[in-house]
Amino acid sequence: MADFYLYLSSNDCINLFPSNTQNQFSVNLGKQLTGEWKCGLKEIYFMLSSEIPTVAYILCDKCERSYVRGTYMTLLRRITLPVMEGIYSESFSDTYYKRVTSSDISQLTISIRGELGMYKGLEHLPTLCVLHFVKND
Repeated sequence: MADFYLYLSSNDCINLFPSNTQNQFSVNLGKQLTGEWKCGLKEIYFMLSSEIPTVAYILCDKCERSYVRGTYMTLLRRITLPVMEGIYSESFSDTYYKRVTSSDISQLTISIRGELGMYKGLEHLPTLCVLHFVKND
C-alpha cells in the first residue's frame, strides 16, 4: 500500500477517549501502521464560534515539528479564518506533507489551536478532517 486516507471525526472513539472535544481529539486506528510515512491535511470542517481567531493551527501529534511563532509545533497546516460564525469548510489541492515521526502508530491526536491557545469550537457539531498518508520513499 503506497498511500491511504483517514476520514476522522471528533466523535470517533468517544468510548475510548471520553475527553475528546471539537478542538482536540484522539482516534484509535484499529491497526498498527508501520514503516515510514508522510501525512497531509486534505480536508477540514469545523464550526466557528463567536471567539474566532484570525489564524488556526491544525496539529497532528505524530508529525514532525515546525517552527511557528517562537515555538515548535506538530503543525499540519496554518489556516486564515473568515471573520464570521458558521461552518468552516476547506479542501486543499496544494497539500503540505509532513514526515510522520513515529514508526509505529495505532492512535493519533488532532488539535486546533488559535493564536492565543486552544481554539474553542461549538460543542454540538463535530470536527471532521481527511488525512492523506503517503509512503515515504
